[in-house]
Amino acid sequence: MLTEEPVAAALLDEVRRKLPESAWRLDRGATRFLAFVLRAATETPVPLGADAFRALGAAEFRAVGDLDRLHSALTAGARRVLPLLSRSPGFARAVESLLAAVDVLARLAIEGGRAAAAGDRERARARLLAELGKPRPTALDALAREAGWALPDTVVAVAFDAGEPRNTEDALCDSRAPEPWAVLPAAAPLPDFGVRAAIGPEVAPADTARSLRWARRTLGLLRRGVLPDVRPVRWDDHLTTHWLFADDVLRTALETRSLAPLEVLTRTARDRAAETLLAFLTTSGSAPEIAGILGVHPQTARNRLRTLNALFGDQLHEPDARFDLEISLRARKLRPAERGGAETGREPGGVPLRAVSRIERTG
Repeated sequence: MLTEEPVAAALLDEVRRKLPESAWRLDRGATRFLAFVLRAATETPVPLGADAFRALGAAEFRAVGDLDRLHSALTAGARRVLPLLSRSPGFARAVESLLAAVDVLARLAIEGGRAAAAGDRERARARLLAELGKPRPTALDALAREAGWALPDTVVAVAFDAGEPRNTEDALCDSRAPEPWAVLPAAAPLPDFGVRAAIGPEVAPADTARSLRWARRTLGLLRRGVLPDVRPVRWDDHLTTHWLFADDVLRTALETRSLAPLEVLTRTARDRAAETLLAFLTTSGSAPEIAGILGVHPQTARNRLRTLNALFGDQLHEPDARFDLEISLRARKLRPAERGGAETGREPGGVPLRAVSRIERTG
């Protein structure tokens, strides 16, 4: 009768004999599970016993890379129990149940093997990605083979906000890191990150850390509002901005020194004076040309230029001072989010732009 466990025990004994390294996972629960399947192969298998066969499939896959040996062991086990079934009154029905049960076990083992393959591949990809992120990575060829990832001649790193990128077949991606990032062949299409993302320079795989450093710097400028919020942002589209913001301490010191004369103005007046000064430095300096750039009347431009002369004096005509002023003004213009919105009142100690103009005319 198939209501007891001797058939199941005999089949699994044969599997244990054929696969001594892996079949230790087939405990008493696995025997009960097989007995259950033999009694009613169409019923839902009990999960606890089923997991033993998934684990067996995973172990076999990791041991030899396929499940051929496991299939042979199951077949041998089925042959071993045929004499037991011959003593059953319903021999044909018993054999049918046995074949169905072996099929169930094989499918469970395949599930386990596939899960093991996927898990091993993901872990290998994670190890490869972690190594690529190091300043001096080693054993990249071996890690790439283990991960099933063809190591390209050049790669780009991508830094992105928290999210789950889609279409990342070509990319190695760590979306759960505190600072999520990915690396992919430079020639591959970009995944759909769905969040803010920045792309570093194209480099050899051994230099991935350098590409990642610039990708993260680019993303940082994007988060600060220095760069426009387009997706994704390529680092080499903003090389001047990177240069201006390479060292915040130096940039701030230069701005503070060069633009100090503007501090006597209110914030609104300061913004107007700054845009006028930048137009003056980057054009011929004529009032009509500056007025056309700023969208104001030429007389308004002349008044602003008189104010700038009152504030900066000879600095407007000294090459080194002009260079420092232009750098400072361009950096200032790139960070509106840090300056905050314009105010309509007057800051303590500040004076409107027109007041400086009047002081200059009467002084």
